[in-house]
Amino acid sequence: MTSGMIILVSLIGILTLGVVLLTSREVVQWYRKRSILTFNQMIFRLFGGILTVGLLVKVIIGVFYVHMTDDTERFLIFWKDCLGLALLVVVVALIDFYYVMKFRRTNRTRIQEWLRNEKSALHDAGDDKKDDPDPSISGTLATPESE
Repeated sequence: MTSGMIILVSLIGILTLGVVLLTSREVVQWYRKRSILTFNQMIFRLFGGILTVGLLVKVIIGVFYVHMTDDTERFLIFWKDCLGLALLVVVVALIDFYYVMKFRRTNRTRIQEWLRNEKSALHDAGDDKKDDPDPSISGTLATPESE
């Protein structure tokens, strides 16, 4: 095994560990009700994490055990399957992105409505007051020239 392969496998192993840790953190936060994710978002994130780990493990297997010199057809089928899995990860990520944008749009509308209501309530309360400054303050400001 060459040093390049060791570095590649180490990097893929670190990425796999990172995906596992982040996915498990998302699940724990959602389970404790400390997350704003909906059930569908959680399912897609969990599914995407599992697919990503599967893809990374399959790449590690491919680096060690599938060589073009063994059987060209088997080699091409294996990496074609890895490519298909990678495209599936991208599709799941796009669906998750759709749910995030839908959630953002829903909350944005709700926040804008709340702000409009608050602004109109403040405006209605301020109608009976004039825009003039406090009448108890009279005269001009003291300047160094006037003293």
